[in-house]
Amino acid sequence: MPTWADINEKATMAVGRGDYETAEKTYRALVKAVEAKGDGKLLAKTHHNLATVLHAQEKEKEAERHYRKALALGKKHFGAQDQMLAFVLNSLSELDVEDADELLDEAGEIVDLVDDDDPPPSSCRGLLAIGLCPPPIRLSLN
Repeated sequence: MPTWADINEKATMAVGRGDYETAEKTYRALVKAVEAKGDGKLLAKTHHNLATVLHAQEKEKEAERHYRKALALGKKHFGAQDQMLAFVLNSLSELDVEDADELLDEAGEIVDLVDDDDPPPSSCRGLLAIGLCPPPIRLSLN
């Protein structure tokens, strides 16, 4: 059975090939699988990755919805000062949203608090995987 990291890597590789349809489909399936497992941290990360793929396809309203889900879940499960939230806030601010300035300010505050000696994991590969490498868990997509 594939792990979250395995499935995330599959979607990330699809993004690298420019195959956003496959990446979107994979992330949508992953969101459902993680929802069924009830893992809030992985769900936040997966919503962020799906939002990023939607954003790249100019599906901005849907991207915003998933970024905001990632933000809410991230604050709940990681805490309001986690660097993962800075990634989500920055991504969300890139959309044409009314609160973009506030989002960037909040991201900046988090970045100021992050220890420079604690960078995102180097084992993550691909644009979407920066800082999004959780420990493996087993998921069924059936």
